[in-house]
Amino acid sequence: MGVAVVFAAVVMGYPVLSETLMRGRTVGKRALGLRAVTLEGAPIRLRHALLRMMGGLVDRYLPPLGVTGMLFVVGTARHQRVGDLISGTIVIRDPERTCLPPAVWFPVPPGLEGFAATIDPTAMTDEQYTVIRSFLMRNRELSADARFSLATDLAGRVAALRHDGVQRCTPESYLLCVISRYQRRNFPTTSRSPGNLVLGGPLAGSPPAEPSLLVQRATRLRVRSLCACPATPTSTMRPPRPCTRSRSRR
Repeated sequence: MGVAVVFAAVVMGYPVLSETLMRGRTVGKRALGLRAVTLEGAPIRLRHALLRMMGGLVDRYLPPLGVTGMLFVVGTARHQRVGDLISGTIVIRDPERTCLPPAVWFPVPPGLEGFAATIDPTAMTDEQYTVIRSFLMRNRELSADARFSLATDLAGRVAALRHDGVQRCTPESYLLCVISRYQRRNFPTTSRSPGNLVLGGPLAGSPPAEPSLLVQRATRLRVRSLCACPATPTSTMRPPRPCTRSRSRR
């Protein structure tokens, strides 16, 4: 008697509980990347799991064992067994989820806050923003000559969108000012953290929100690395020299 109860609990209770709690998956389905959903693509509920379990008894244990379910899977248009037909569900392969890149807040280089406030990013398109963002995220992977040349070209293209003052700073600093203004204007307010600097644009009718002191300290090294662009192209035979500010002789 006890063995029969345990057998019934495992055969009938396990698939119902697992598919209900794991949103259409059992341990085996999860290992194979499969999931049971409704015909509309929604997650299954308790009633769907119960009907699938009752139909599974017919699929597995109706003589000849397992052949009935196999014939229904092969013979139906959507490859459904008896449990799927009576519950209105279907088993699909769980789609692979792609991790999206994090949203990074590009701060204004120190000392250029006033200049950045004069830039109007309205004319910039999403495609141009994506190109500038990709360059600023990967500029350290480029050689010094390619980095300076590409930054100069992008800065010239952006300056053609009614932006002036590109000669007041280095090309990469100018791109940082432009992309920071674009983010503050177009992106909604989101949470920020020192590890994942997400831009939070101002709410309508409120002044622009400034990052906390902890966020500023966390981004100081990244800002300096992004702004560390050589002033002129260097020779390929010698390593590039770090930028130094010229001092007037007294």
